[in-house]
Amino acid sequence: MWHWFWLCMTFALGLAVGSFLNVCIWRMPRDESVVRPPSHCPACDARLRARDLVPVFSFLLQGRKCRYCKAPISWRYAVVELTTAVAFLGLYLVDGAGAPLLFDALLVAALIAIFAIDLEHYIIPHELNYFLMFTGVAREVYGRLATGQWSHPVHLLGIPVPASVVGIALGVAVFAGIGWLGQLAFRQESMGGGDLRLAAGIGAHLGWLGLTASVVLAVVAGAVVGVGLIATGLRKRREYIPFGPFIVLGALAVVYAGQWVVPGFLALYGFHPENVPIRSWP
Repeated sequence: MWHWFWLCMTFALGLAVGSFLNVCIWRMPRDESVVRPPSHCPACDARLRARDLVPVFSFLLQGRKCRYCKAPISWRYAVVELTTAVAFLGLYLVDGAGAPLLFDALLVAALIAIFAIDLEHYIIPHELNYFLMFTGVAREVYGRLATGQWSHPVHLLGIPVPASVVGIALGVAVFAGIGWLGQLAFRQESMGGGDLRLAAGIGAHLGWLGLTASVVLAVVAGAVVGVGLIATGLRKRREYIPFGPFIVLGALAVVYAGQWVVPGFLALYGFHPENVPIRSWP
């Protein structure tokens, strides 16, 4: 009985968080506050009431139109709300109830917003990336306080360095290097600062190993999709394709299936360790 109760509660929480993410997706690229003013119709500026803000249901009951001016509402709102709800439900099945579920929910919520914003506007708001870094470090500090030790430290000169710190440093170093090489090869910016900060934020949550697996998956997926778009004429060879969504998909693959993805990644290089860390904590 309690299992079904928590499933329903997690799904409902995901719908509510998805509704807030829609606010972030609309306002952040426009440099607007996500707190003020209260929710309003972007077409007629009418303030939305509680009955207008019920996730998914208000969208459907109003026939995809604003109650006040009848302007059409994008399907993105319902898709983001449902995606977040299903994503949270999946996290509950992966993590169960507890602190890991909370930190993974914060990670996934930010990734969903980043995916939608970068796909549409080709930017990643710094606030979301810094949020990921902060919550990733907070995740490991919580684990340190709860267990009395760092979960998966990397020992440098005999000093244990927390996995979140190593993940941040690796994300910055790798993407700065990729950007530098791209600049030399193509004579133009090939990796934005937002992608670099996103990698650092993901590294804070997943540690250096989870980040590495995420980036490899992102590169492979980006190459396949990029070649496909160029081959079908949907993109020209030098036309920009945002890389952020692919980084997000790689990270989500590690979050939900890291126990298979990361060992499989290591097996490609002949490593078969028994315990593979896929989070900075636990």
